[in-house]
This record gives sequence, C-alpha cells and structure tokens, in this order.
Amino acid sequence: ENLKEELSYAKEIAEDQYSMQSDVTDALGYLNDAQLNLVYKFADYTTLNSAILKATNLDKNLYKDFSAVEKALDAVIPDLDITHQEEVNAMAKAIEDAISALEYKDADYSAVEKAKEKVPADLSIYTEESVKALNDALAGVVEGKNITEQEEVDAMAKAIENAINGLVNSNTGKPEDPS
Repeated sequence: ENLKEELSYAKEIAEDQYSMQSDVTDALGYLNDAQLNLVYKFADYTTLNSAILKATNLDKNLYKDFSAVEKALDAVIPDLDITHQEEVNAMAKAIEDAISALEYKDADYSAVEKAKEKVPADLSIYTEESVKALNDALAGVVEGKNITEQEEVDAMAKAIENAINGLVNSNTGKPEDPS
C-alpha cells in the first residue's frame, strides 16, 4: 500500500513541470524505501496441509513400511514465501506419492492354520453332510488378505472350528470331540 502511495506521488512530481530536482530526488528516495519494505506473501500451503492431514490420520501400524511417509513429513519446511511455491508443491507431492506407495501388512492367518491342524486325519467315520460342511469351510479360506480384512480371516478360522465341532459320527449320529 505504501508503494502505491509513493508511486502516485512520484508520478505527480514527474508530471509537474515546475517540480524541482530535489522533489524528484525525494520522490525517488521514497519509492526506493517503499520497495525495500515490501514483504512477499506466504506460499499457498493448502494442498500441502491437506497432504499432511491425510498422512497424519493414517495408522502406520497397518502398513509394511511407513518410513517414506515419515521422511516426506520430516522434509516439510513451514512458512515459505510465494517465491518458494514450487518447493511447497513438491513437498505436497512427495507426501502424496509416499502415501500412494504404501502397502498394507498381510492379515494374520495363524488362527486359520491352527484350525486346519485340528482337522481329523480320518474323515470317513463322520457323516457325509458334516464332512461336506467342513470341506466347504476349508474351501472358503481365501489367501492373500491384508490386515484391514483381518475380521474376514478370523471368520474363516471360526468357520473351520465350527465345522470341526459339528462333525457327526456316522455310527452314533452324535457330534464328537475330534481332538
């Protein structure tokens, strides 16, 4: 605002045919002072702040390696002026790229494996229907789930356990404890 005022004053002096050299010199000095007092605006951090918020809301325990996101967050430089907008944009991109590269940890299939180990070696003594239920539960196991799908994996283990507990002896017609 001060620069605009000084520029307006300098124009008046320049257009005034009766201005003296001292007026011109003063106007130039005022303009130079106003220019030296200019302050750059801050860079726009909107996109960067959004990326930071997105990254900090993630649960790093769900991912195989979160270090690239942490490194990108550590590289953030706050309060840069508009002349550094490209750097601010690059920081936002680095965070977004690191987030995009994240991979979830694998789901824990240990309960499924434990349940499979309990399957009796000889299924011929059980009714066809109860063996089919067990085989269906075993066939229902889908490998390759990630940690966000752990409940599904746990349900697979529970289905196997339930099917094992539901095995009916074909001689007695009663469920028996196969363990």
